[in-house]
Amino acid sequence: MNHRRTRPLLVVLATATALAAAPAVAYADSGPLAPVAVAPANIDPVTGVPVTGAQTTGTPVTGAPDTGAPVTGGIPLTNTSEKIGPGIDLQHVKALAQKGWYDAQFLHVDLSNSAVGTDLLTSGPVASGGPLSKAANKAGAVAGVNGEFFDIGNSNAALGGEVQDGKLIKSADTGGRQHVGVSKDGIAQLVDLTVDANANFAGADHKVLSLNAANGGGVPADGLIAFTSAWGDYSRNRGLTGVPNDQIAEVLVKNGSVVSVTPNGSAGSGTIADDSFVLVGRGAAATALRALQPGDPVKLDYDLADNVAKTMKFALGHGGTIVSGGKVVSGLDTSIAPRTALGF
Repeated sequence: MNHRRTRPLLVVLATATALAAAPAVAYADSGPLAPVAVAPANIDPVTGVPVTGAQTTGTPVTGAPDTGAPVTGGIPLTNTSEKIGPGIDLQHVKALAQKGWYDAQFLHVDLSNSAVGTDLLTSGPVASGGPLSKAANKAGAVAGVNGEFFDIGNSNAALGGEVQDGKLIKSADTGGRQHVGVSKDGIAQLVDLTVDANANFAGADHKVLSLNAANGGGVPADGLIAFTSAWGDYSRNRGLTGVPNDQIAEVLVKNGSVVSVTPNGSAGSGTIADDSFVLVGRGAAATALRALQPGDPVKLDYDLADNVAKTMKFALGHGGTIVSGGKVVSGLDTSIAPRTALGF
């Protein structure tokens, strides 16, 4: 991608399984081109190490097959390029090397092109999934790229935070996550999506650890978490699996007042109205929620803590930086798995 940044970086976004049910990055323009779902990958499929020859600068391509050495290395079988929109080019490489087969697609996006727009694609509610092609078609996107790791086999919620069209949708799981995004003025960058969230009730502020997050790794002891209508209808108990029911409590708040208190878990499921939210507590947080009564006032406040994060058009989590300043970082996972990577 071309944009105003001096230090090149490459980050892992997610597993590149075909049309995986995960949040994704969308690239679009105002033209009538049909959406294309792609999963770019420039990671060695055997070692998991990024291919050092991969292009990440958004250099214009010609659309003609390239008979020279492919960017993946090895013996070229297919190396074609096509322009799929203003400032958007797609390169497809198939090659055979000593370590195995490569089948990689590279989407080059010029973020400085005024015809290019970017945003986060999702299937709808945070706790849901679906084909990437469906989300891209619905958005009218020229291309979609498979994005963040997610709570596979359970809620399908992304592990990291999400900003969509400039709006905070969710925080990362309580264990934290690294994030990447594109600002409203078209700058791709790593970004801190830490969320400051508090619930005020019974005359005191109570720290909220996560917002619309599955927390598959578990909610910490005495932790308080929150869900809004963005979550969907999936169980809110995902992060409390195995926790005794007498250590869990849940409160439904509508228009700033308590509607109901569930004094013992597990946490519930079902849709949450736009004018409502749910607080779920464990341990000491559950004890505090049990003291509430219908009609009691409760206020939930949350916002991005970092000022730069507040300038993002979209952002999502990633699996870690793999190339920085043109060099592969140390300590990478070398297991065999396809990956989607974002370079800028």
